[in-house]
Amino acid sequence: MKKIYVLWSLAIATLCANVFFACKSDDTLEDFYRRQGFTMQIVKTPDFVVYSDGNVLASTLTTKAETRGEGAAAVCYSWNAPEGYNFPNDLSDSEKQAALSAITSATETTTDVTDFYVQWVGGNPVGLTNFTINGLLVSSSNQYYWNDVVFINTPLTNVTFDKNGATVSNKYKLFDISGSIYLGLDGDDDNVYNDWVFKVTPATAGQGGSGTDVVVNSNYYKVQDWENTTKEHMPAEYAKYVDKAPAKTDRGENVSQAEYDYVMAYLAAHPDEGGLTCNLTTYFIQNVGGSFFEYKCSQFPTLKDHNGASHDVVGSQQMDFVAFSKHRNDYNAVGGPRALLINVPVEDPTYHDSWGDTENTKHDAYRFYVIEFNGEKNLYLCYDYQTKKNSGEYLPGDKVFNDWVIKLIPAEGDNGGGGEEIEEHITDIVPADEVEINFSVNDEKEVDDYIATKLSIHVRALTDVEVYIPVAKDYYCDVDDMAIVYSHQLDPNYQYSNPGKDATYEGGSFTYIYTVTGEYKKDGETKTANEEIKVKVQYEDGGIRVTTEGISQAALDYLQYTYQDGITFEVWNYFNSEIVNKENPTETIPVTREDLKPMFDESTVTFTSEEHPEYYVNAFAMLYDYQKLDLHVYMKDNKPYLLDVTTNAEGRVISETPTDNLLASQYWVANDDGTFKEFVGDKNAWDCIVSPSNEWTKVQVNNGKSPANFNEIYTK
Repeated sequence: MKKIYVLWSLAIATLCANVFFACKSDDTLEDFYRRQGFTMQIVKTPDFVVYSDGNVLASTLTTKAETRGEGAAAVCYSWNAPEGYNFPNDLSDSEKQAALSAITSATETTTDVTDFYVQWVGGNPVGLTNFTINGLLVSSSNQYYWNDVVFINTPLTNVTFDKNGATVSNKYKLFDISGSIYLGLDGDDDNVYNDWVFKVTPATAGQGGSGTDVVVNSNYYKVQDWENTTKEHMPAEYAKYVDKAPAKTDRGENVSQAEYDYVMAYLAAHPDEGGLTCNLTTYFIQNVGGSFFEYKCSQFPTLKDHNGASHDVVGSQQMDFVAFSKHRNDYNAVGGPRALLINVPVEDPTYHDSWGDTENTKHDAYRFYVIEFNGEKNLYLCYDYQTKKNSGEYLPGDKVFNDWVIKLIPAEGDNGGGGEEIEEHITDIVPADEVEINFSVNDEKEVDDYIATKLSIHVRALTDVEVYIPVAKDYYCDVDDMAIVYSHQLDPNYQYSNPGKDATYEGGSFTYIYTVTGEYKKDGETKTANEEIKVKVQYEDGGIRVTTEGISQAALDYLQYTYQDGITFEVWNYFNSEIVNKENPTETIPVTREDLKPMFDESTVTFTSEEHPEYYVNAFAMLYDYQKLDLHVYMKDNKPYLLDVTTNAEGRVISETPTDNLLASQYWVANDDGTFKEFVGDKNAWDCIVSPSNEWTKVQVNNGKSPANFNEIYTK
């Protein structure tokens, strides 16, 4: 096919409209331009020029032009253009491949450009022909080898193409990839716009056809691009906020190793905190990174395909393409630049899962946290990894929001840098919709030993709970202690009711009643809770039945507002160390913890609500020991060291001072290079199984040794 190469400038745009369109149809471009006094030179130029009247001016300058086939050089004769008309370079193969790879998850964009070049990138346009913009035909056949098309005075809208002879409309989108505009066509009707891909480049600097600047990503500035630039030479919008920009650290663009270690440990220890909404619109982002926790099928049994094959996945390695308000940046859980976002609300923060193949964009898998580090409160966007495959594997997450963390630094006002007001940016603190139960046998005592169990029912959902412990009457004592706990973080004299002393006995059961009362705020209003809550222990021939009564939305709202938690019911039961021998009633038979444990492990739980909880958690405490310091460690050189811990008279930790004492090797696992991989602990052998009904699916299995919390998690 013969080609024509024509250069245009802004200076001749009016000439095009007022003079050229009046020229005779049998004029060639060569004749026309020579009459205007233009000259020709050898340059790299477009193949076609398309005007707003629908003329496609090609194959007219045949005298000097070369025919280019596949792989031929883009060197030809063209008209010399005045200064100010920008021609794009030819696209390299690597640039084309990068764009094709990125377009499936790139952010949609818009532009008011009307003078622009279109360059073919690639794709698989089988059966696609007659690509047009606003009815202006680019090619009447499936052309792969033309270089550029320049459009003059033509909005980049109303893109169509033919598919097997039929015209297809509204199957195109514009995307922002690394600050450039790309046009993608969906020829397969699968909502993936990579079947025919073109790069779009504004033809005139600072001119978008309507007089506005054509700037892609004007609301996104990388700090590294302007790090060595004085304010007067920065973009004005960026310069206003540059003083709040985060600095490079020992981890480059990411936060420091010390901050990473602290934040990851905090999130693992506080899974029930976090808010759902954040009111920031102008802010810096800095990657914290991922925990790189490996979800193993032995612990998460839903990671099996239809054939029963098990799969393990490291969630942080599969998380990429984070998006806020449809704005997607060049981030993933491994790294990303420090950057400023202007007027981009942090709404519906999502990420893209590259391991699954269904519902790859994950919504509602995040929480906003305020975490104090080195005396400063900072704001973090934290994600929980989820995945789903057509082959059956799925993972609803483990409710620990540390698979990917991004730091958000307010760019406006005085609330950056750790002020108390940083917390005001987060609203809708979301309590976990869950019930968590821990049921454990007490340690053996050397003197005056007795057998007791402690049942803790943590209710963070709008439901009452019933736990049944199937131990026959011969084995238990029909007496107990009970408590209702607001918060384990408070002084013990305040957090508990009066255990075992205020309960009433009637008809073989003890009932303890407590009133949750106080003011709280919700939806901008001050409200009052005055809710009567009960816990009842019923002693039956076949076992002990523990029930709660009175859990209400007002009680949960008050507790969440006041303590950022739900309510906990604690029941201590006591068991005989010997029972009567039924074969010889004059004798007794000794009873041990080992005898009772299998009975305890048959315990069950049911809920009064059909909708709640979303999760049921059977918790198994981890025995860390850690030289009796209970996980008081910090990270240095990516290895765990012990802390000197100081507590007050009430036993609350008031300070933790780093030491140079490395944590003993039996308590942690190292990577091949000697750096920290995970903590090691043993499941408490005396914690008991409390199972829900068959309607529940176990999505996390406690396999006894894991860096995660030792929980078995169920969902419906």
